[in-house]
Amino acid sequence: MLLASVKKGAVITDDIVALTKLSSGQRVGGFFRPEDVIGRRAKQNLSAMQPIKARHLEHLWTLEVGQPVNIVQKVGGFEVSSVGEVLENAQIGDIIEVINTRSGRKISALVENSKKVTPIANIN
Repeated sequence: MLLASVKKGAVITDDIVALTKLSSGQRVGGFFRPEDVIGRRAKQNLSAMQPIKARHLEHLWTLEVGQPVNIVQKVGGFEVSSVGEVLENAQIGDIIEVINTRSGRKISALVENSKKVTPIANIN
């Protein structure tokens, strides 16, 4: 819950967030840990004493457009890697388009973490 009002685009700070008990209806789509909210930006103006819900905050992207990333494929006992550039914002577990900067080819890849993606086989 917010202890103070927040304007659209402002960053949520630890001094204005508090854990409170909510009814089951108020908990839907809400956060249960302050660290999941702190540091994120408000998508809209938020009032004091308002429960914070995912729809109120901008996405916390693991990867953002233009970010460099390691493309890593493990086959048997071998590991092949290359460098790529992210073509769309994504979170861990998303399948995204990445351009291999060495070959110039666009590939689909699974986001593993903020620095690594794994290619997905093309089935065509």
